[in-house]
Amino acid sequence: AVEDQQLCVEGLKHGERYAIVLRQGLPSAVGENLLKNADFEIYVRDRSPQVRFTGKNYVLPRVGQEGVPIISVNTPKVAVDVLRIGDRNLLQAVRSSDFLAQIGAYRARNIVNESGVKVWSGTLDVKPDLNKDVITAFPVLEAVPKLEPGVYVMVARAGEKGVTDGLPLPEKPKKTSDEGGDDDSSSYDGDSYGMVGAQWFVVSDIGLTAFSGADGIHVLTRSLASAGPIAGVEVRLIARNNEVLASKTTEADGHVKFDPGLARGLGGMAPGLVVASDAREDYNFLDLGGAPFDLTDRGVKGRDAPKALDAFVYAERGVYRSGETVNVTTLLRDPRGQASAGLPLTLVAKRPDGVEYKRASVADQGLGARAWSVDLLPGVAAGTWRVQVYADPKSAPIGEASFLVEDYVPERLDMTAKPRDAFARLNQPTKIDVETRYLYGAPGAGLDVSGDITLRAVENGAVPNLPGFVAGLRDEEFEAVKADIEESVTTDDKGKATIEVAIPDAKAPRPLEVSILLRAGETGGRAIERAVTLPVRGETGLIAVRDNFDQFTEGSTATFEVVTLSANGARVASKGLQWSLYRVTNDYQWYRSDGRWGYERVKNARRVADGRVDVTAADPAKISTPVGWGAYRLDLRAADGTLAPTSISFDVGWSGDATAETPDLLQVTLDKANYRDGETMNVGVVSRFDGKATLAIVGDKVEEIKTFDVKTGDNAIRVPVSAAWGPSAYAVAIAHRPLDQAARRMPGRALGLAWFGVDQDARKLTVAIDAPAKIEPRRALSIPVRVGDLAPGEEAYITLAAVDVGIL
Repeated sequence: AVEDQQLCVEGLKHGERYAIVLRQGLPSAVGENLLKNADFEIYVRDRSPQVRFTGKNYVLPRVGQEGVPIISVNTPKVAVDVLRIGDRNLLQAVRSSDFLAQIGAYRARNIVNESGVKVWSGTLDVKPDLNKDVITAFPVLEAVPKLEPGVYVMVARAGEKGVTDGLPLPEKPKKTSDEGGDDDSSSYDGDSYGMVGAQWFVVSDIGLTAFSGADGIHVLTRSLASAGPIAGVEVRLIARNNEVLASKTTEADGHVKFDPGLARGLGGMAPGLVVASDAREDYNFLDLGGAPFDLTDRGVKGRDAPKALDAFVYAERGVYRSGETVNVTTLLRDPRGQASAGLPLTLVAKRPDGVEYKRASVADQGLGARAWSVDLLPGVAAGTWRVQVYADPKSAPIGEASFLVEDYVPERLDMTAKPRDAFARLNQPTKIDVETRYLYGAPGAGLDVSGDITLRAVENGAVPNLPGFVAGLRDEEFEAVKADIEESVTTDDKGKATIEVAIPDAKAPRPLEVSILLRAGETGGRAIERAVTLPVRGETGLIAVRDNFDQFTEGSTATFEVVTLSANGARVASKGLQWSLYRVTNDYQWYRSDGRWGYERVKNARRVADGRVDVTAADPAKISTPVGWGAYRLDLRAADGTLAPTSISFDVGWSGDATAETPDLLQVTLDKANYRDGETMNVGVVSRFDGKATLAIVGDKVEEIKTFDVKTGDNAIRVPVSAAWGPSAYAVAIAHRPLDQAARRMPGRALGLAWFGVDQDARKLTVAIDAPAKIEPRRALSIPVRVGDLAPGEEAYITLAAVDVGIL
């Protein structure tokens, strides 16, 4: 492998000698070749002794666990210290930056001296295997038979010298101001302050998950040994000041819910911890003050969930000049989109520097709507102004809009650009006819026309003049090429000119297009811009494919249409096109670099169907193949290599927009993206392990929770859809993996979700135009609209079909 100025040889083993020859003629990046063979004798030394833990897992199963896995390399002894931080110091410990992180020897000694206690110290015998990782389980319950409430941290290093040996640790000697500072760590050896392997843990059979929403705090308890729900667990909600806010006991589903008022506490009364315990003296906790799980990479997007009141605020345009009047409209809605009438609102306009410019209390003017006018004085500050809406002026705003104040001058010039060719070719020029004219009628004579070009891949690989067809390798990237037009032109007396644009050469795995941006400068120095986009023809033909489906369910048949195009874009016949269908799954490979463990995603493609197809110039060829849940890729290529290959990817089931590339991503798919009230939603879950899973329907609150078994591979669950869920919600699935004693694998979980709509069609407006309307240039168009069966304040979408369009 080549990395910058290095040749890297991969796959070598520690403790081995290698003879490597670089052959004569090996080329370099600057065009020079190696003049003669270069011989190298290389010895890869043994790995240095080291000790580490498996990661940040800190809840160990009480039932059936063999201990904390310690990974050692080339050492027969491991020194181990077990420290405990008590229940009263728990909140401070979990909020510190050290929690779940690797710590130094000095920090470990500080825990023993101040916030905790050492409960065990000794050595662990291991059987080293030269240069290989050796996993040895440290038996926690044998070393510390009775586990008190709190959090434990285990520190270890190679050898027999313990991390906290020699306590009490003396204070660092301090220098006086005359000695130039107070740092004198040189008096201590590296063993006292270096980083050591550390594993934070709690030994428990209770696994905790919490949902916080508008309806309060939901807590799920799961057995780490079996992954099933646990009944009879006392769950306490602890405030930041260690006050017990509430206590509840789980039922058979392992679920408790705390009232929303408790979740809205402020200051020291804000929720801090969830602490769980049972009659067997089992104990665990969950920190509610840390960062919640970020689900944006799993498909969550859009506006933040609205609170009790939600204000939609907008101005009638985005840019104003000083001295004009800004007309602001506000619509007040509840979280379901229904109008909230009769409530006065306070509207505040703020200047770009954040200083309040104007404030008014505006009463409801009907169905939660109100209008407010802000007169801008002459000479007000330019920049971004904001209008904020308050239901309570002492609380946070419930809506906001912005607009610009600029000293702008309207355009006085218009320009049209017409390419002479329907497409462009790589490494060849193309001509564009330009005409400029002032808006008051005179031609734009004597104006300079210049511009630049951008050569880029067509979005989604679309093929011109073939709706729905795509071509090229979708997984391959193409970096856009940008260049200036070399020579500008000047318009003649009639405002006309012809500019020649040179298209650069490039090799791309997908269809290309060129965007030509032209600028014409007015006499005052201001320029207007017009863009022209042309498809680019390559040297070879294309294979274009179109799928004939919108959504799949289990056992569906995928059908495709295939056409072949020449280099000029004309339909041609092609015999014996090869196609292959692959089922694509994701796996993750772990590696260690610079003392840290990381992972990378590995895509595995398994061919499930293939064949050949003949394409005629008149009709598309058909491909049909059955599919199941999951992700797929269809590859097409010509046997003789005369056509550029094509590859498209698709999913069976609605899987949302997850972009996460992590091992704990759970693939969740739905049979469609929109449901009606009373329909059954089929949820597909692809698990990498056997265990239990929890499915939660989540909107602005948790609507429903179900528990079911999962096996490795595809799983399905059916859920009735309810209109009470609102216009949309997320299906959130959490799969729990129990302890695997044979593989010495700790319990774990994977999480995924998919968005779906509920009765989306019932929330659309029907718009009818009684007669074809002529849209006149620069004239307002008034169209009568008939609203269908909608309650006041319901959300709706409008689609306009314009007939005989002039300038819009």
